[in-house]
Amino acid sequence: MSITNSSRWLLFLGLGAAALLWPGTVFGQADPGPIIPPASATSGPDFSPTPKPRAPMGKPTIVGSWKFNKDDSDDPRRKLQDAQLASGGYGGRGGGVHVGGYPGGYPGGGYSGGGGGGYPGGRRDQGNSYSNDDLNRLSDVLSLPRTVTVLKSDAVVEMTDDLDRKREFFTDGRKLDKSKNSKDDSYREISAKWDEPRLTTKEDGPQGGKIERILSPVEGEAGMQLHETFKLIDSHGNTTTVIRLVFDRVEQPADSGRP
Repeated sequence: MSITNSSRWLLFLGLGAAALLWPGTVFGQADPGPIIPPASATSGPDFSPTPKPRAPMGKPTIVGSWKFNKDDSDDPRRKLQDAQLASGGYGGRGGGVHVGGYPGGYPGGGYSGGGGGGYPGGRRDQGNSYSNDDLNRLSDVLSLPRTVTVLKSDAVVEMTDDLDRKREFFTDGRKLDKSKNSKDDSYREISAKWDEPRLTTKEDGPQGGKIERILSPVEGEAGMQLHETFKLIDSHGNTTTVIRLVFDRVEQPADSGRP
């Protein structure tokens, strides 16, 4: 059966009307899918945790900047007082040692005896067995910094803190000129040796004894930590008190001068 011209025109008109009314049906167009926004529209601020400061790959090192960690550290005054109470006090006086009045104390207060109390200057009355010289030898134990920085150059390890103190540890066995040590304790030269990665010293202590100091890097919850351990040794060579101070790493210098 042949289709006339008029029939063709009617068919075209019908298809055109259908395309206008139902374009998806006539041309088979799929329903629009989900619109994917550009990456810039979905990206927000980066809330990923800041990585904890750590020492670079390689051997642990004491070199760097460090912040005092009170929670992990010993209370030096309490340890000294407990030790003397347990021994009845040096010289048989009893009653322990009053070291609370020593300048400095725990940064911001909080340790027993810090900021007032005790007997400034190490008076020997009422059971205090520490003299002025004894307290000066214990200054690094009793007057604690908030921050310390350790650097190394050749055979010298330099440690400075926010109390304007500087300690230079010489590891080459040279004879020290102790006349350079300041009376206000801001500067001191100290003989030391490497027991890698630790630095150890032996210094004059109270009551004719010695103080052994050990600087050692240690893994801790906050990343790499610096432990500064003091061992008080009496005149008979016996260790009487061990005090450990803990510092968390703040940053690693670009040129650490690692030993």
